[in-house]
Amino acid sequence: PVVAIARALESQGLSERAKVVLLDYLSVHRGRGREVASKALADLALRTGDAKMLARALEFDPSSTAEMRARSAAELALSVERPTLAARILENALDDGDNVTMWLRALRESGEADRAVQYVSSTRAARWASAEDRAQLLVRLHEDARALELLAAAERSPRVQEARGNAFLGQGELVRAASTLASVPYGASTFERSRLRLADCSSSLRRVGGAVEALSMTPHGSLQVREKLAEFYVDQGDLRAGLRLFDARHPSERAALANVFERAGRFEEAAAYYASVQLGSSSDPRLRARASAESLASRGNRKSAIAILERWAAVAPEDLYSRVRLVELLQAERRTADAAALGRETLPLTYDTRLRAHLAALLQERGSDAP
Repeated sequence: PVVAIARALESQGLSERAKVVLLDYLSVHRGRGREVASKALADLALRTGDAKMLARALEFDPSSTAEMRARSAAELALSVERPTLAARILENALDDGDNVTMWLRALRESGEADRAVQYVSSTRAARWASAEDRAQLLVRLHEDARALELLAAAERSPRVQEARGNAFLGQGELVRAASTLASVPYGASTFERSRLRLADCSSSLRRVGGAVEALSMTPHGSLQVREKLAEFYVDQGDLRAGLRLFDARHPSERAALANVFERAGRFEEAAAYYASVQLGSSSDPRLRARASAESLASRGNRKSAIAILERWAAVAPEDLYSRVRLVELLQAERRTADAAALGRETLPLTYDTRLRAHLAALLQERGSDAP
């Protein structure tokens, strides 16, 4: 009966009251209905994006551990763009490697990268992660010099060479990065990732043919490899070849098609594909922000879409495609002063010729003083 009452309250838009009813029941009853009520509360917390309540609900599951509860709640917090809450939930559950990885991601997304760097460099982190794993994390946090210091005494192996190559690439030492990544042997678990980064090196050295050759040696056409190949095809003006690498009928490939259209300067098609992406708990933060925003914008809810992209722009100011899309949405909402200010701030940073031309046209369209 208590579950039926909660569902009736939720159907009337009273989700918070429904949670209180279920929580009160669970706090005092120990009978057979407890398991059903705890599942109902967990489902309600998931539907409403309430990470704190999910953690409370999971406490009533005798089969769950503190680490499992923290991970589930943090995943939900990240999925609803609340990385600070996710980091706080995970702080006392860092005895699990997956939790640590998620905690570091939450710190990075909430603007606390310094804390993440301090932890990865500590002896505490050394208890659960190898030197090469910690070095890869430091590279993601843009601490390439620290990563190389950590690997200085490490025994040479494919994983160590991959980590070193990534650190050299992060420092802009393209030749050293290329030679290090090329030394990872075929068949190693890190071979495909190393080839992807080797392709980045070759591309930066203006050796597109070498980049394509590096990718052609991978044993199977994974999504990441196809995404990288599509970038090269689009940059060479062959959009059709890039599109042929993906199948729009597969939900996991729609995000890749959105990226291809965006890189080709076909921004309306890109927005449509982002809006059709089905997000999962493992979706990366950029995709989550773009897909959520485009889904809302496609249904006419531009204000919420703007709020999502404004938060994302604060976390990842280097994502210029998202910033230009934010300019578009601000203009559509007649926030012309905000759009012009953001556009003028973004234009000098935009080196992609198609994106720059699109942004300049947006600014001139509104009569701003853009060059």
